Amino acid sequence: MSISYPQKHPHLLITFLFMHKAIRENGKEFCRFFVYTSFQVKEMSVPLLDGFSSSVYDNNRKGGSAMEYTKRNRAMTLFLWVIGFEYIACNLAHPMTPAIIKTLHLGDYMFGLAFAAMAITNFLFSPFWGKITKNIRLSTLMLISCCGYGAGQCLFMLARNEAMILTARAFSGIFASGYSVVPMIYIVDYSPEGKQGRNLTLMTTLTVVSGAFGYLVGGVLGDISISFCFLIQIAGMVLSGILFFCVMRRNEQAPKKETQQIRILLREANPFSAFLSIRPYFCKALVALFASILCAFIAYNAFEQCFNYYMIDQFDFSTSYNGAVKAVTGIVSLLANLTLCMAILRRRKIDFPLTIMLFLCALFAILMILMPNLIAFLAIAMVFFGCTAVFQPLLQEQVAERSRAQEQGSGVIMGFYNAVKSLGMIFGALVAGFIYDLLPELPFWMAGLFFALAALCSLFYCRLHRRERQHASQGKD
Repeated sequence: MSISYPQKHPHLLITFLFMHKAIRENGKEFCRFFVYTSFQVKEMSVPLLDGFSSSVYDNNRKGGSAMEYTKRNRAMTLFLWVIGFEYIACNLAHPMTPAIIKTLHLGDYMFGLAFAAMAITNFLFSPFWGKITKNIRLSTLMLISCCGYGAGQCLFMLARNEAMILTARAFSGIFASGYSVVPMIYIVDYSPEGKQGRNLTLMTTLTVVSGAFGYLVGGVLGDISISFCFLIQIAGMVLSGILFFCVMRRNEQAPKKETQQIRILLREANPFSAFLSIRPYFCKALVALFASILCAFIAYNAFEQCFNYYMIDQFDFSTSYNGAVKAVTGIVSLLANLTLCMAILRRRKIDFPLTIMLFLCALFAILMILMPNLIAFLAIAMVFFGCTAVFQPLLQEQVAERSRAQEQGSGVIMGFYNAVKSLGMIFGALVAGFIYDLLPELPFWMAGLFFALAALCSLFYCRLHRRERQHASQGKD
């Protein structure tokens, strides 16, 4: 399963130069984030915090000391650095998946089916990871999640048929939900007052940019040897888990319920009963919000999975050039996040701008397949990925706003968000994989349709949320 390695990869250098120039000229927030870490990380000395949950930083929210506020900012900055490293590692194998399917002579539908297998377990176990944070330290959960995902990728590396691939991807999905849910809970609960939205956006930006960079490096390593790339990924995930454990351990105390009996923990591990924990927080506005999230991620994953496979199947791209395209989309996403997205978040009125972004995603997803040549197709794709880079952190901030309003429910709501997101991943990838066999352009039409539905649900949420704020203000009066 080795592919000949081209002697030179000039697109690597070009991508690095573009990223450097983009960050210098347009990434003021991103530059401040990196420079701040580089020059002040030596002063990392963070005291243990009092308790865990959305009230962890109650003292800080009431106006803690400036020194304590600064230390917490530095702790969060180092945590975000590790997030970036982890997402480089976990994306290394993605550009090789289409090549593996082609090499093993499997059906075209397998690209969607393999992703859906991972998404199903991701969906089922997301509420469990959100609930178990009350019993086990976040740092321990991140160590388990990263190492578990590495073990799943080892199984994927050894897979030689459909059943083995599906088993390996399903196993990886259990732990992928862990390293998706836990960082959001950590940021919501441990960020200083007023910094949650900014830190969530920085995390999303880092996952997009680091994921694109990992995709690029993985494509180049895949040209050398697919097995070698897997081994690098596994080592990177284990190292990420150790780094998370060391960085987060000094910034938290054990949850109050950590000494619970094993019997109770096993009952809470039931993924279906964990979904029932969201019921106390449900209302019309929350239903509209999660309907919008579901439709948006069905659309995004139908497009994403189809796009990656489409590049290799229709345009004969190698893994390295497929990775290079993904890296450019990462640069576009970075610029969109650090300009448009940050500007929207600073205004603190995100409901209507999010609706507009979802409508634009629907428009560009359909426009793309109407383009007459490859250059026009890729140009529209870059604009589309810029829009998707903006809508994701805005959706996250909407959910985080709901989560912060609950004293004890932040983990449950963020876990349910990841579960709904995973449900979108399942349906989007699975249906896109099967309809691709009928017509390669059908998944693009599907993405456009569901983005339009997401925008309509978001518009409905805008109205409900506005009424909630009006009632709240009248109650204060």
